[in-house]
Amino acid sequence: MSTAWSGEIDIGPAWALFVGQGGETRLHAHLAHKVVVSLDGEGDVEGAERVEPGVWFVGSDVSHRVLVRGVVALGFVDAGSVGIVHYARLPVVLAAAARALRSPENEARIAGLKTLVAALPVLPDARVARAAQLLREGPQAALGALAERVALSLPRLSHLFASRLGVSPRRYRTWGGLRRAVDEMARGASLTEAAHAAGFADSAHFSRTFAGMFGVVPSAISRTTTIRRHDA
Repeated sequence: MSTAWSGEIDIGPAWALFVGQGGETRLHAHLAHKVVVSLDGEGDVEGAERVEPGVWFVGSDVSHRVLVRGVVALGFVDAGSVGIVHYARLPVVLAAAARALRSPENEARIAGLKTLVAALPVLPDARVARAAQLLREGPQAALGALAERVALSLPRLSHLFASRLGVSPRRYRTWGGLRRAVDEMARGASLTEAAHAAGFADSAHFSRTFAGMFGVVPSAISRTTTIRRHDA
């Protein structure tokens, strides 16, 4: 994996933004929809939909590799915050998001990403939305207890997750753990502290899971990026 990745990360409740020096990732799949915008070169994103020159879209849980050197913007929308997304219905809103991500002002980039979140389908089941929120906030939750909190059986919750989000509650819980760990890193925690706070067995377990979902190891990110948290 290229060590070129460095820059700034902003994280909100339903979105995240990276802007900085790009590079290469290994094959990975995360539970977020992603817009990749090359800001000073073409590159490629294997496994992605090409929106226009220098812009790609990757749907949630789609395996892909980012191969974009130079400055790049990556916009993420958490899959548990929106309904099922169909690329064929998105070119216009993705083009608008790409224009915002090309802005030299970070506030404009974040505003464009929030606009993209608002333009995507609404999650149609309040129980699934609540369960997803709980897994983002407390990724160590037992799934049976989680199902009870939203007045569902675990089999029914699993069925609704699959039909509404396209993933299982167990896999989304893992994703929630990564989000929690990155939040801890933003607060200044070490990788080991972040791993334990998010419920991973140890930093090695955290590192393997992170690489599987982001294509890079967390130590590379922690050394070369600034992470900022946002409440909205």
